[in-house]
Amino acid sequence: MIKAQLVALGTRIPADLKKKIAAYCDRNGIKMQFFIMEAIQAKLEELQQDSLDNAVAEERLKYPQLSTKEELSQYIAKRKKNG
Repeated sequence: MIKAQLVALGTRIPADLKKKIAAYCDRNGIKMQFFIMEAIQAKLEELQQDSLDNAVAEERLKYPQLSTKEELSQYIAKRKKNG
């Protein structure tokens, strides 16, 4: 496996959020850096999938016989719930 080059990312978060992250990582024996990288990656993947879903939805809405807005909303809600 090829290791990716790591770079510093400076950001500010609420102190209570940092405490929650630190406590979770301590309880689960993981490093905060790993937790934060995984959380960012997971959120990016979710947003990318949502973007693809929205593109499909827009295309389907051009042809109403294929899908209604309600059916699409139900599908997306179900996907998020099970995803």
